[in-house]
Amino acid sequence: MSQHFAMERQALRQLRKLRVEKRPESVLQSLYAQAILEYAIFAYRKKEIDEAIDQALEKRDQDAFMSLTNKRQVFIDEYKNGKIVEEQGHKLQLLFF
Repeated sequence: MSQHFAMERQALRQLRKLRVEKRPESVLQSLYAQAILEYAIFAYRKKEIDEAIDQALEKRDQDAFMSLTNKRQVFIDEYKNGKIVEEQGHKLQLLFF
């Protein structure tokens, strides 16, 4: 995902393919909305953890730094294979890395 919060190209291609296949507009809108929310949640959580790590470094708080870097790794592991959003049987694979 880019820093400017652009939807990842593969997700956009999948949405275009669903549109060509004449899926109901409500399904496409729901998938698009879910994708935007997932990307926004990812970006927010990543930024929050990264800022906390930076603060721990500035304060030279080794315990906080170790705890936060472990938290960040768990977070990365949660998203490394992407997420699938689904609406009325139609799936959209979202990739974050």
